[in-house]
Amino acid sequence: NWTSNAVATDTSSSDAIQPDVKVFYYVFGEANNGKQQVRPMPAPQGYWMFKILGDPTGIQERELLVGVYPNPSSGLFNVNLDRTENVRYSVLDVTGKVILTNEPSSKGLRIDLRDNVSGLYLLKMEWEGGNKAIRLQKL
Repeated sequence: NWTSNAVATDTSSSDAIQPDVKVFYYVFGEANNGKQQVRPMPAPQGYWMFKILGDPTGIQERELLVGVYPNPSSGLFNVNLDRTENVRYSVLDVTGKVILTNEPSSKGLRIDLRDNVSGLYLLKMEWEGGNKAIRLQKL
């Protein structure tokens, strides 16, 4: 039985990993009998190498919370959002054609697909810092 821990080896002199510093990851293992080994994590090039491109503490992504009901529906979908600022939505059919696009004016909106054929549609939500797609099924 081996226990293992990932260990990062950093060539920089500070505690935080700085941009453009190469970091290699190794696995340390110790058997029940006390035997220890350190091996590089298997990867196509022999090591996993991560490059920090910038200051990771400056990243502030905020997920958009979206609720859709009923789904499946006969064509009228209620959508609840946790915010509306800098949010845009689109509905696409299975061919990728945009059926409608808009910016929500309130945290609750209705998407009316009753005049469209039954099938699958994609509700694409976009906001500053992210996007998500939700499958809508019209019966």
